[in-house]
Amino acid sequence: MFVPDTIIQVLLEVSSESPQIGDRAWFDCKVTGDPSAVISWTKEGNDDLPPNAQVTGGRLLFTDLKEDNAGVYRCVAKTKAGPLQTRTVLNVGSGKRKRKHLGNRRGRRLRHRRRNAQNGPLSRKTRTTTKLFGSWF
Repeated sequence: MFVPDTIIQVLLEVSSESPQIGDRAWFDCKVTGDPSAVISWTKEGNDDLPPNAQVTGGRLLFTDLKEDNAGVYRCVAKTKAGPLQTRTVLNVGSGKRKRKHLGNRRGRRLRHRRRNAQNGPLSRKTRTTTKLFGSWF
């Protein structure tokens, strides 16, 4: 029975799960068990990486993300045990951040004002006073 000295693995780390257009994003491809491994990056369906992509060591860095950067990227590690690879998907958002829907808060405020207008002004007897916060209606 053969037991290897070390287990060689290719691990992938990402900077952000959902980068937006104009953001900076990176993927780190790390090899455990073989410090002499040579790492390269490719984009599936293309011969070359996009012009705004740089490879430094095992890191694939995108500066100023564009919509056409989206796709599947492959990290290939040439190790002493042979080539190993892993894939990752880059999804690029539109860059327009969604705003929270605040209309509900305004409607609640208007309903509160209408209710108070129907009941008339508050008398001093119905007003609660605390020393810390002043008077509450």
